[in-house]
Amino acid sequence: MTAALSHKNPEFIISLLIISNILGSMSMDIHLPLAPTIMVDLDTTKFMVQLMFIISTVLTTTAPLFWGPLSDCYGRRRLFLPACYFMVIGQFGCAVSPTIEWLLFMRVVQYLGVGAILTVAMAVICDLYQGTARAKKLALLEMSMPFALAVAPIIGAYVADYLSWRYNFLFLGILQTFLLGILLKCMPETLQTPKTFEWRQSYQALSSILTNRLFMQYVLLFAMVNASYMVFITHASFIFINGFNFSTTLFSLNQGLLVFVYFLGLVFYRWFVKYVNVPSILNTSMLIYVVYGVLVCAVLAGLLPFNPVSIIGTMLISCLVSGPIITSCNSLALASCHDYLGTSSATIEFTIGSVAGVFMFLSSYFFNDSIVPVYTVIATTVLLSIGIWFNLTETSSMKEEQKV
Repeated sequence: MTAALSHKNPEFIISLLIISNILGSMSMDIHLPLAPTIMVDLDTTKFMVQLMFIISTVLTTTAPLFWGPLSDCYGRRRLFLPACYFMVIGQFGCAVSPTIEWLLFMRVVQYLGVGAILTVAMAVICDLYQGTARAKKLALLEMSMPFALAVAPIIGAYVADYLSWRYNFLFLGILQTFLLGILLKCMPETLQTPKTFEWRQSYQALSSILTNRLFMQYVLLFAMVNASYMVFITHASFIFINGFNFSTTLFSLNQGLLVFVYFLGLVFYRWFVKYVNVPSILNTSMLIYVVYGVLVCAVLAGLLPFNPVSIIGTMLISCLVSGPIITSCNSLALASCHDYLGTSSATIEFTIGSVAGVFMFLSSYFFNDSIVPVYTVIATTVLLSIGIWFNLTETSSMKEEQKV
């Protein structure tokens, strides 16, 4: 299939981007069941192993500040393909890492590339679709992440049982190399009107986005809801495997269940968006999220027991509504910006990564086999999410009154 033919089939383009996003997302947590094994194998500390996950989260969302604005000027294809090279090189580098320092360095290389995948994919969707069609495609792209996050730990545990944790990175590197070959041949350019790259113009565009109050409120709500889950997942392997003596397989199945429920929430979102507007879906989902916040605070206060049932139960509620909340915020934020979509997408990714990275680092730094610091950080993100939502609701009400 040629690039010209691919350009006439946007569904084919989106399918390539989704596969790229799946492989990039799998890299993030395929090692989670093996974190204790990596710690022993590389003779390092728990915190250093957790840095792998923190690095991937932060770079996934800070690297777009480089890739996103440049994609508005030089095109989506010209930025997407070099990013794939970084991803492939980093993947093979992780597979042969002799020390934790080398592993972390190659993780940086890997996620300098992965950071472009989701941002450029979002920009391509915005190039090709408008309105409800755009919202549905963005939801479909978002659905690819939980699918990858659910499958990756299961594959990681299975491969490690028979081979080694290093083969997980090797396996993904081979798949990404194969996909890169297809992208080189088939991916077209979707940017119709490239911008002229000027530092002043880029600064003005970014400044305009950052001062868009509605945009930033949606993005911060997105970031806080995402941070709550990311803090949990950072410590999940040590909590369940070391704390509750879960096997790697049982832990992987548990993580798969949580991500499946997240995926299910996105399926509901794609169905409801046909009949209900996006703000209504966001508000309904946030009401359920408040229940999750109450349960988290109850566990932290000792009103609910700290055991696998209470932990998994509360997280299932969170996962069910997090997808609709995140996708709604993403769609509404981009709808409030009409230009520089690559820069807007990069700003979204940078914000959610920075917020998640800060809270993940704090919870890891103070984590000493006690769940209290972890749940304190999670409760903080949930309460901040609810506060932003209340403020966002008031802002929306004021805008509606002004229209009347």
